Amino acid sequence: MIKINQLGIVFLIGLTACNQQVKNKTSLELDQFFASQFNSNEPGAAVLIMQGKTVVFSKSYGLADLTTHEPITSKTLFNTGSISKTFVSNVILLLAEEKKLSLDDPLEKYFPDFKNKEIARTIKLHHLLTHTSGLPDNRRAILDSVFLLSAKDEENFAPLKQNDSLLFEPGSRYEYSNPAFNALALIIEKIESKKNGKL
Repeated sequence: MIKINQLGIVFLIGLTACNQQVKNKTSLELDQFFASQFNSNEPGAAVLIMQGKTVVFSKSYGLADLTTHEPITSKTLFNTGSISKTFVSNVILLLAEEKKLSLDDPLEKYFPDFKNKEIARTIKLHHLLTHTSGLPDNRRAILDSVFLLSAKDEENFAPLKQNDSLLFEPGSRYEYSNPAFNALALIIEKIESKKNGKL
């Protein structure tokens, strides 16, 4: 598990996407390059380079935990932060393309337990995707920063379902929202669970 004081960067490099010069580098040259970028006693990275399904280079650099000096390995878990929003958005759009959901679906369809039912009927999935839902992020009033970084999607989104009012009419303004994407991730889980007969 990644602790709060751990820092790290995940580098996943598809060899097919690299230029010819990088493709021709030997493992030794790659190792020398990455070793020069990441000091052994500082936050580092896990590097994986593949060509097709073949791993052509894999090595880790630096520390996963600055307090315990635990080194980064290929098994180290990284907090990818908002990079995950890209994947969540992509899956939601694929599910819309497959007609398994609509971007005009109201939140009520997936979260019937909203305290204010009108809010759940008014906010659509496309509002979550575009950070225009107007849902206040009330988590900080009841959750501490450590929990916010480690909480599961349901734990992060649950407080928002207790809101009595919106910051603005959905679609009328933009306000960046982390928990909106927790909700979208939960919707993906619900659809996939239903497809696999788990609901």
